[in-house]
Amino acid sequence: MSYTGTRLDQIDLSVWLSVLHLSRRQMLGHELRYKAYGVLKLMKKTDTGKNRKLLHDRLLRLAACTVEVVLGDISYTGSLIKDFYKDENSWEYVVILDARLNALFSKSGFSYIDWSIRSALDGQPLAQWLHGFYSSHAKAYGLKVSTLHQLCGSEAREIWKFTQTLCRAFDALSAAYNKHGRFFEYDIRGDLVHVQRKESQTQCRHLLRVERTKKMRAVLAGKEYRSSR
Repeated sequence: MSYTGTRLDQIDLSVWLSVLHLSRRQMLGHELRYKAYGVLKLMKKTDTGKNRKLLHDRLLRLAACTVEVVLGDISYTGSLIKDFYKDENSWEYVVILDARLNALFSKSGFSYIDWSIRSALDGQPLAQWLHGFYSSHAKAYGLKVSTLHQLCGSEAREIWKFTQTLCRAFDALSAAYNKHGRFFEYDIRGDLVHVQRKESQTQCRHLLRVERTKKMRAVLAGKEYRSSR
């Protein structure tokens, strides 16, 4: 994946995910009409002049960027929002998403994000990033603090300072999971971060398919099979 444009953040992602959600029953490539109120409500924000300006500014940023995503033999190059304008008569936003984005949403090409948990983390960008990051992993493996520091794009120059921020973000994420009846725990031992959570049904099915594939390959190779779970 490569990207050109203004550095986007978690607010931009929330706006884009909201637009995608509102578009889920419509054909991409066609004009999609939304009231600013509807998008802001989905983002758990009040319909104020300040928030309407925030929405408009973020749509501008999403339309101005260029992203290249390669997923196996499928690729997409273009903006996250192809075009948009505001209908001054109806106070609706008319948004056009590139129809080629459809190719990125194949059965195994995307991750489910629990919107209630993400919304509970509003104003906590690192916690939201961690939520999205671990939601995209069927199984959470131990990672170095320095690896998370690099992946999340943190501007903290000292790892010890980032570690403090990381702990607060994990605490917020764990609290949000528990509040919504979901299991999530983390532990930092030395420089390794270990996460335990309950996989979704989709992730469980994926892990089961992986284990079956490993077992079949081991049997065909005449080797003893050992489960990794």
